[in-house]
Amino acid sequence: MQKLAITSFLFLLLIGSSISSQAGSLNFEYTDMNNQTKNLGQFKGKPLLVDAFATWCEPCKIEIEHLKSIYSISRDQLTIVSLSVSPNSDTVNKVKNFRNDFNALWEFGIDTNSKFTNAFKVIFIPSLYLFDSQGELVKVWEGVTDPLVISSELEDTLGLELGVVNYNAGNAFADQLSQNNMFQLTSALFILIITYNILVPKSTIKESSDSTA
Repeated sequence: MQKLAITSFLFLLLIGSSISSQAGSLNFEYTDMNNQTKNLGQFKGKPLLVDAFATWCEPCKIEIEHLKSIYSISRDQLTIVSLSVSPNSDTVNKVKNFRNDFNALWEFGIDTNSKFTNAFKVIFIPSLYLFDSQGELVKVWEGVTDPLVISSELEDTLGLELGVVNYNAGNAFADQLSQNNMFQLTSALFILIITYNILVPKSTIKESSDSTA
């Protein structure tokens, strides 16, 4: 048991040191929406929030709504880059359409050679990686993250002066559901059943059943 604990500790330490060795460089190329090669290092000088996502990831769509709230209050103080970590399935056109569907105004790209994904051990999506103006990694969030949590970190750790986060979780969830084809189909079927039960009296259904018998 003790040997297992030590092994686990050393494994986590190795991952942590690997990620730390990448911090401060941000020398990671990606493909932008003009199909041009860019480098995350160009964003040094201002805090950077990298959103690791994929167009097929449903929770990632919720995170985009969160980032829209963050972008609206921090666009002059923070750079946001949504980086698809699914280069085998996401094309420039797919990502571009994804961005347009959500009317997202910040930078989008594809981690074409998976350099960022491998360097920062991206396992879960969405995941957010917050870097300071020098390119040092200061915070990682795995899974969907509340915009209030993000804004608090930006203010407390990086000293940004932000406004009030304007975000309605209920509306964002409803919008997300409305874009889901399966949800729309299920809703239509549910409405059809309810309408049938209202318009067709139970006595009529019973009489039809009795006559058939």
